[in-house]
Amino acid sequence: MVNAFLKDKDLHLATANEWLKLGIPEECLYKSHTDYKLYSKQFEKERDSGKNGVNFPIVYGTTAKGISWRQGIDEELAAAGIEAFFKLYPGVRKAVEECKSSLIKNRYVITLLGRKRRFNDYYKWSDSKKEKALRQAFNFLIQGLFSDVLRIAMVNLRQLFLDNPEWDAKLVLTVHDSVTTEVKLEYADIVTQKMKETMENSYKISIPLPVDISMSETLE
Repeated sequence: MVNAFLKDKDLHLATANEWLKLGIPEECLYKSHTDYKLYSKQFEKERDSGKNGVNFPIVYGTTAKGISWRQGIDEELAAAGIEAFFKLYPGVRKAVEECKSSLIKNRYVITLLGRKRRFNDYYKWSDSKKEKALRQAFNFLIQGLFSDVLRIAMVNLRQLFLDNPEWDAKLVLTVHDSVTTEVKLEYADIVTQKMKETMENSYKISIPLPVDISMSETLE
């Protein structure tokens, strides 16, 4: 999966291709390939199924039953989607098993930045509740980490703004993984450039963390 990110492979289309047997040549799953846009447009609906029917649900800890209900598909097909994902990215399955081992042994899991979630009553729970705890724990390792990454970026942005008072830039609010700021129009271009640089370099992992920025003008 890391290699796929580094080479800008379309993970959603790749999952759909494996799961739904679309027959897209492997090289055409990379966004740099000349035929990528053709295939992504042709299989737009299937790509969305790969994205919202398999990739994200696995990260969010959804079962085949949950995928079946949300996507309106047969549970057996949903289970096949999960297996297709793990076939493409066996390292993720290994990570899930490591998370499970940590949960059973310690009754807690810890993100890369040290945030901890406890499951103190794990041994008292039914098997179904333990399975739910595992999904929650794995999801926490991802969501908890990037929640902190966003906070680190915000701290760095605040310092950036304090160091450049002429911008009159302010952090206004956050929505999930987005940050809204206000700035004088005359400094908008330089601020967006510096914000992008600051956020993309706030915390380093094995893949890039690209930041998209858009602007709109507010008249007072």
